[in-house]
Amino acid sequence: MSSFITSLPSWILFLLVFIVGIAISWLGGWLTTKRLEKRKMEPGASFGALVGAMLGLLAFMLGLTYSITQSRFAERKHLVVQQAEIIGDCYLRTSLLPEKQKRESQRILSRYIDLLLAVRTAPDLEKGLRQLDSLHLQLWHEAASLIATDMDSELRSLYIASVNQVVNIFGERKTVALVFRIPTPIWIALLLLYMLSMFVLGSEMSIHRIRGSFHMPILAAAFALVVALIGNMDSTTDEPLYGKPTAACRYSAHDSTRANIFSRSIGSQLRHQSNCWDRGYSFHFFILHFTINSSISDS
Repeated sequence: MSSFITSLPSWILFLLVFIVGIAISWLGGWLTTKRLEKRKMEPGASFGALVGAMLGLLAFMLGLTYSITQSRFAERKHLVVQQAEIIGDCYLRTSLLPEKQKRESQRILSRYIDLLLAVRTAPDLEKGLRQLDSLHLQLWHEAASLIATDMDSELRSLYIASVNQVVNIFGERKTVALVFRIPTPIWIALLLLYMLSMFVLGSEMSIHRIRGSFHMPILAAAFALVVALIGNMDSTTDEPLYGKPTAACRYSAHDSTRANIFSRSIGSQLRHQSNCWDRGYSFHFFILHFTINSSISDS
């Protein structure tokens, strides 16, 4: 259920939650009216205390759910920047390798960046993860082949450590993005509380003969807006929040070192924009993609 909710476009999720809230409140008001007409309820009865308790509990659940999503969202933004920097460092260190391993490692990293940029939908994600794992093995095979060369042991250890970091940060990002999600029971509890609250509120308004009021749509729209926001922040695949990286397209670099420094300098700005498996990929990894292609063409 969690995957289904977060896979919906934000506007569809908003409309669904809004329509359900209005329908449930109307149902509560209709049932209460019928009970009043059949004298099964006293006209002076009120659900005021129950409405207050339900809305308070609903507000608590909203705050809890948003807190979970926001902390995960912040961690994902941090990992986007960190992964871009680690891949950039690993690519720079390929210049220390013998020519054979250097060429092959640079080709693998170039393909690696292409795959990271290509991930946009759930099918792309599943296929991309398998291909990325395969590239990890290829990259490690090239690193392991350095044992048979006359390469300086300290430089070899430095490069192997960077390869390990590339693999480790990928595993960390995959875990945070795909495993640390809002649990399905929390989604169910939140939506059930919402429906119960709207039902009780509709009954209360029916008792006081407040029909056709704009209060109910406003409340339903406010809740739907928050749920759509939470679902959007918790999603793993979606369209970018911003357009094509035109600034990166205008960027000109002689070599990978200048591009890596540039990528680091914009890191703090991109922390406020990224949200992927992840939406932050686009700009940061475009820089690395441009970097690698520039250095390959120069060489």
